Amino acid sequence: MKIGSNKAIIRRLDIEIISPYFYYTSGGIYADTSPFIGDIALMYALAYSYGFKYPREDSRREDLRNMPFYITVGKPRILKMKKMMNVSSCFKNSISMMKEIYFREGGSIAYKNLRRIKPLDVGSRFYCYYFSRNLELPSEFGVRIGAQRDGILHITSSEISDDDMKEEIWLNAFTLLHKGREISDEIVKLSRQSDVYNRYYHILKGIRLEQILDKILMMI
Repeated sequence: MKIGSNKAIIRRLDIEIISPYFYYTSGGIYADTSPFIGDIALMYALAYSYGFKYPREDSRREDLRNMPFYITVGKPRILKMKKMMNVSSCFKNSISMMKEIYFREGGSIAYKNLRRIKPLDVGSRFYCYYFSRNLELPSEFGVRIGAQRDGILHITSSEISDDDMKEEIWLNAFTLLHKGREISDEIVKLSRQSDVYNRYYHILKGIRLEQILDKILMMI
């Protein structure tokens, strides 16, 4: 799609989870995965695929600002949650973690490091939108994502249609702030609902793509 005289690559991404996917948004011993795919997680996953050197320690804000593309939050179409699974709180492989517990014959320290999680399950489907000035996407591809990058997403990329312009999109105020502070303030005002999950995910809802397309193109 071309906007004015400046070429912009805008794609709808349809996402299917083909390997259970967990990321931490809230909770303690019982950790929840929220019902969306985080834009930050998607952007880092794509950056890995492109071979960019992300992430760098304590540089999330700078990374987001410098990435030559932007992706909206993955909004659910079909949502399936897996039953509780045991992992370590530092997200090590659960099997190796259990071996450590057995080696220590139990032990309070090792057991305190266990956490029960509820990941997004296979068959869940989401959609979001991708924007860039120079990085085109293949029509079909996969990425690894989540804690330990053990989740696998199958992604189909397509050109946006008139129907897409009317679609509700979910945006993350944290990402918008570091992509373009002035523009983010304008977009926040358009939101009819917002949900705060943690310091990295403040999700803005009730916004149509047609309302913010020009503003997003100013950020990339």
